[in-house]
Amino acid sequence: MIILLTGTRKGVGKDVALHFLAAGHVVIGCSRGEGTIEHERYRHFSLDLNDAGAVRHMLKHVRLVHGQLDVLINNAGEANMAPFQLTPPETIQGVFGSNVFGLMNVTREAVKLMQKNANPAAIVNISTVATHWAIPGQAVYAASKAAVEQLTRTLSKELAGFGIRVNNLVLPLYRSSLTRTLPSEIRQNMIERQTIARPCVLTDLIGPLEFLVSSQSAFVTGETLSLGGVQ
Repeated sequence: MIILLTGTRKGVGKDVALHFLAAGHVVIGCSRGEGTIEHERYRHFSLDLNDAGAVRHMLKHVRLVHGQLDVLINNAGEANMAPFQLTPPETIQGVFGSNVFGLMNVTREAVKLMQKNANPAAIVNISTVATHWAIPGQAVYAASKAAVEQLTRTLSKELAGFGIRVNNLVLPLYRSSLTRTLPSEIRQNMIERQTIARPCVLTDLIGPLEFLVSSQSAFVTGETLSLGGVQ
C-alpha cells in the first residue's frame, strides 16, 4: 500500500510509520520539523499542513512517483492543557489550525488523488478520549477533535461514491509528547476511567488500525472506534 501519514516525527505517528514500513508498505510522512526516519520506502516532507501550496506539492510527489494513494492516516495534532478562560485566542486558533484546518487541507488534496484509484481507499482520523470525557483543561483540544469526528461522519457520506471509506480511531492515554505534559493525577484518572485500565501502547492500536485501512473493513465507514473500553 501507499500510505500518507501525518505527524511522523515522533510519538504515535513515528511508531505507526515504522510498523507499516516493516510490513513492506510505502510511507510518505510529514511534520513541521525534520524527519527522524531513515528508510528506503519512506519519504518525509517538512511542512505546515495549513500551507496549501506545500500540501499540494507533497501530494503531487505522491501522484508522480506512485500514481495512487491507498491510505491517509490523519495523525498530526496539537494539544493544549489550560483552563478555557486562561487560553488566549492565538492558542485556540493554533490548536484548531493543526487539528482541524490542516487536516482538512491534506484530506482535500489526498481525496483528489484517491478518487482516481482503481481500488477502494481508506482514511483514518486519529482522535482522543478527550472528546468523550469532560476533562478540565482540555476544552479547546477536545472541541477540535470533536469537529474532526463530525467531519468524518459527513465525509463518509460524501466520499462513498468514490470508493473512499472514512473512520475515526479514538486513542486513550498513549505515551507520547502530548500526554507527558499532563499532570500525573489527570493521567491516572484517565486510565482508571477506561474498562481496560492501563496506558495504550503500539500493539493495542496497530490491529484496529490495520483493520480500518484494509479490505477487511470494506463495509465499515463513518464509524468511531474507541480503544481501551472508553465509554
